[in-house]
Amino acid sequence: MKRFLIIVLFCGLIAPKPLLAWHSKGHQIVAEMAKSLLKKNILDSVQFYLDSANFQQAAVWMDEVRTNPKFNYLKPMHYVNVAKDHTYVNNNEKNIINTLATSIQKLKHRHGLNKADIKMQLLLLFHLIGDLHQPLHVAYGEDRGGNDIHLRYLKKKTNLHTLWDADIIAREHISLSTCFNKLKSMNEQDKMKAQHIDLLNWMNESRAHLIAVYDFKDNFIDAAYSAKSKNTIETQLALAALRLAAVLEDAFK
Repeated sequence: MKRFLIIVLFCGLIAPKPLLAWHSKGHQIVAEMAKSLLKKNILDSVQFYLDSANFQQAAVWMDEVRTNPKFNYLKPMHYVNVAKDHTYVNNNEKNIINTLATSIQKLKHRHGLNKADIKMQLLLLFHLIGDLHQPLHVAYGEDRGGNDIHLRYLKKKTNLHTLWDADIIAREHISLSTCFNKLKSMNEQDKMKAQHIDLLNWMNESRAHLIAVYDFKDNFIDAAYSAKSKNTIETQLALAALRLAAVLEDAFK
């Protein structure tokens, strides 16, 4: 019953917004799923630091402030570029891997931070774990994560990045309930393995999908590509939710 009520309430939260990373719908799915997986004491602690923001608002905050010059410093945090057939090398760049690693450590040792600082780390964490599971946020700099690849998706003009952020989610009716079903279909051993906190492994899992992401001809995306990608997107959103919950449990236990 609890899960049913979550799904019903969530339907009213989806409203048209700018097409950004995973779009608002994808990020809200991750946040709401993660919320349902948390123990009450962890949930209460996280909500205390989020203050008046709910989980869905926390998950989309980084995208909503992208048009505000005050927050331009956040933009490089949404992604990391790794050339095709190359391996990520640890560095000091401001990217999604380093930002998440820093946020996780700060939350685990938050007693030296004030409440506003802790809230900011949560806002980064909520959004960027979602972004990390979108393959084109850990893709190739030469085409700006697919933004420079212009496509025709059935009868619509789009680009590869937007296709994965929003178009397929809308066309294939990906929702909170379909992603919950994907999570339920995973066996317990796979779930436990997936919750092991390893940012580089999570990034490499996302990058492994890039072969399929770029598997199209003549810049045309057909129904078969869309249907196949639906499974990947639902899996990635479910994993992002599972891992967001795992990171929060580990930090606030």
